[in-house]
Amino acid sequence: MATQKGYQALGVEINPTLIIISELKKMRQFGLFTSSSMNCEFRSTNLLSLDYSKFDVLFMFGVKPLLQVIGPQLIKTDPNTLLLLYRFKLPREGRLISDEFFEEVERKGELTLYSRTSKME
Repeated sequence: MATQKGYQALGVEINPTLIIISELKKMRQFGLFTSSSMNCEFRSTNLLSLDYSKFDVLFMFGVKPLLQVIGPQLIKTDPNTLLLLYRFKLPREGRLISDEFFEEVERKGELTLYSRTSKME
């Protein structure tokens, strides 16, 4: 897990039950007051209000309608930001066109890794 390597992790979920389950799993895996536990946070937040420029890596279970809505926030990320999507690929139509903003780097099973394209500079 990223927090074991010193990274800060934020999990955003709209389902309060899944937040509780995630917090319980975190406590069981890392303990209550360990550095890994303290670097990992789960919250219920409006995805449109998040400042995506603060993240180095974004991991999302992003269904197509969600990715189209948060597209404008994703294009404000740092040029070195990586985007990792589970199960769904970036939509090519709508507000976020993957070829213009992100390019597919690698795909393994249901995970697709994207990096920013040079066209965004």
